Amino acid sequence: MGLLVDNCVAHLKSVGDIKAGISKSGNSWKSVELIVVAKDSGYEHEVKLTAWNKLVDVIDGMMLTPGVMIRFSATIKSRKWKDNYYTDITIDSLSNLGIDKSDTSKDSGSYVPVTPDGLGNIEDDSFEQKSDPFLIGEDDGNDLPF
Repeated sequence: MGLLVDNCVAHLKSVGDIKAGISKSGNSWKSVELIVVAKDSGYEHEVKLTAWNKLVDVIDGMMLTPGVMIRFSATIKSRKWKDNYYTDITIDSLSNLGIDKSDTSKDSGSYVPVTPDGLGNIEDDSFEQKSDPFLIGEDDGNDLPF
């Protein structure tokens, strides 16, 4: 088990190609990498997220495009190899919140909500966009994303 993060919101920068293969134990697998943009103190940081197996089909069916706002939950795990730590962020769930009308490099917070399948507008105006596009939990003054 790793560190669980829930209800994160970020701009999607890119969706990689789907990779597939067979493991040494003979099990088939597939994965896709998403790059999201998180902002901290006015600076943009790119973060790589990885989805595996069944979630890859869900993401592929969403037809996500750069600039879309996504909400996701993920598991963060690190492993040590030769005195270095390598960290993976694996997506557990994901939804499409909408497309930003403005340039994604600006923190305008305005976007058009769309349904999770990417079709049509949501009529509900109750969704409130916060100023930070990478939200994790309550604002406790800690600028760490975990």
